Amino acid sequence: MHLTTSFWVDEAKLIQEPFADETVLINLETGQYYSLNASGTDIWRLVKKQASVAAIFEGMTTRYFAVPEADIEVAIVSFLELLIEENLIEISAMETSIGFIQGVTPRPITVEHLPFVAPTLTRHANHLI
Repeated sequence: MHLTTSFWVDEAKLIQEPFADETVLINLETGQYYSLNASGTDIWRLVKKQASVAAIFEGMTTRYFAVPEADIEVAIVSFLELLIEENLIEISAMETSIGFIQGVTPRPITVEHLPFVAPTLTRHANHLI
């Protein structure tokens, strides 16, 4: 996965509902539903705006701390690969620039930074459809 790789969400096949620090996704094609933790939700918001891997990394390292940036990078790439594997996102045909996309931040950034917790995608056993 390159730094310039960006992603695409087919909104016609997904229902997504954000809650405080969590997002629930339902794949309408499979009936499978998932939940994302807070850092997964931050990444999801950036993916929906077709942010590049570099932009996602910059947004996450601006918001989170307490672990080496290399660990954050590995967690982000692993999470993106899992989203692709579960057919929740696709690699965009159009690459974005390496720089941070103006106006795209995971959530409003405050002076207080949060400790980083690896993003998770929890696949729930029950199908809704």
